[in-house]
Amino acid sequence: MCSAQGFQWQKNPWKAINTLSYMPSVVDMHVCLGVYVVNSFSMCYSDKDIRVDVARQRELKWLDMFNNWDKWVSRRFQKVKLRCRKGIPSSLRAKAWQLLSNSKELLDSNPGKFEELEREQGDPKWLDIIEKDLHRQFPFHEMFAARGGHGQQDLYRVLKAYTVYRPEEGYCQAQAPVAAVLLMHMPAEHAFWCLVQICETYLPGYYSEAIQLDGEIFFSLLRRVCPMAYRHLKKFKIDPILYMTEWFMCVFSRTLPWSCVLRVWDMFFCEGVKIVFRVGLVLLKQMLGSVDKLREVQGMYETMERLRNIPPESVREDLLVQEGVQGRTDPPACPKAPRDTGHPRAQASGLRHQLRGAPQGLLQPALPPRLPQVQNPLPFSEDGLLLWGLWDGGHAATEPLSGSFKPTQRPRPQTTHV
Repeated sequence: MCSAQGFQWQKNPWKAINTLSYMPSVVDMHVCLGVYVVNSFSMCYSDKDIRVDVARQRELKWLDMFNNWDKWVSRRFQKVKLRCRKGIPSSLRAKAWQLLSNSKELLDSNPGKFEELEREQGDPKWLDIIEKDLHRQFPFHEMFAARGGHGQQDLYRVLKAYTVYRPEEGYCQAQAPVAAVLLMHMPAEHAFWCLVQICETYLPGYYSEAIQLDGEIFFSLLRRVCPMAYRHLKKFKIDPILYMTEWFMCVFSRTLPWSCVLRVWDMFFCEGVKIVFRVGLVLLKQMLGSVDKLREVQGMYETMERLRNIPPESVREDLLVQEGVQGRTDPPACPKAPRDTGHPRAQASGLRHQLRGAPQGLLQPALPPRLPQVQNPLPFSEDGLLLWGLWDGGHAATEPLSGSFKPTQRPRPQTTHV
């Protein structure tokens, strides 16, 4: 039987979140047939024994930020970023993700759009593939365990709606686990708009062909960060696409232990695609970054098996966060740029200072509109890395940009039809 708070969640999830009662123990709210589950403290800090009063205090801090969101992100974004790196409280994660991604604004500005998309017939080609993929998404999770259950129905609704919303893109199988993770935290309509932001703002073109370009960027970063792993992969001619496709396109939802997935997603929604790059570099350093580890993988097959099936015990949540976001995977700082403003590196250096401290999760992975004068920077060169915002040249962000807090989009790759 549904509780009164359960009905409040269905009617107005934001009000239900803002009026959560804080209990001195782990709280599980199963709302109406267990479709939406919010675990207050159990999923957020699995590797640490966080005291209840500390967890409660963190929730109160996030609630205060929600009440003054525009002020926080425009004036104190560094604090928001630090709190995301500590981990968003599970009871507030859904609202935080939607505010960080700006999908809440899309939801509010498109009332009834999701229901309209649901009523459309859709392309039978995509719908058939979606139906075949439903049972493959987290089959041991209570939401998706039953064939035709509420979880699978909502997943079908979200994925079908996206194929109608973007018929030129259709459906990519990597979207299913991403949508499933979103559905574990929020209702279907909210998950849909969050998926739209991931596909169009955070990972534009990833579900078509842009992953190829970022594979080159990733491999160039690996050469600077972990030469040993780079040489090993180069020796056996293991292309980055062979192992990073599932990592990047699924945002590690099928690769890392669940507690690590949530921490990565918290940072990803705040700081953007650079978190995905940095986590990938950390994984390669941990898997292939020493002589002893390379002795265990003496061929292409063994290496691919290691990268596709990363042992959960080898991934420590605290180490992943520490090395992934605190600069330990950053390449060494580049030399000073020439003073000639016409030089691409000089322009990139100026851009780096302009973007220093900006809300990277929303301004990245976009190319700012002031860059048309930089003609075709190599994506895997020093200039290219600076322009894409994946390497800040060793400089840390210090203060946010002025202006409105709006997400921008990286230009979609231009396709040529022969």
